[in-house]
Amino acid sequence: QGDAESELGLSGWYLTGAEGVLKQSDTEAYLWARKAADKGLARGEYAVGYYSEVGIGVKQDLEEARRWYLRAAAQGNNRAKKRLTDMKRLGAIRRMRYDRARQGGQGPEDENCKVM
Repeated sequence: QGDAESELGLSGWYLTGAEGVLKQSDTEAYLWARKAADKGLARGEYAVGYYSEVGIGVKQDLEEARRWYLRAAAQGNNRAKKRLTDMKRLGAIRRMRYDRARQGGQGPEDENCKVM
């Protein structure tokens, strides 16, 4: 009936399924989270970001995930803020590996290249 919290709840139910009650469906999980996110529910925006990042019910798309995380983070969602930080860190590691590979090095695994 259009309640964003309920839509997000249905997303969770579809994500896990309920034997004899509701068949598990990644696609339905994504679609219900998206309904909640489109209404501006921060937790729904985070869920759509996560589903997009991992590829649950939708093709994996890290840029799409980042956009949804940014929306959720703008509303103060701490989990979205953490995912953005993690994605930024992982992007830096990937860039370092790429740069090192182009220079003939091994990247962060190289003992002379400490990342963390």
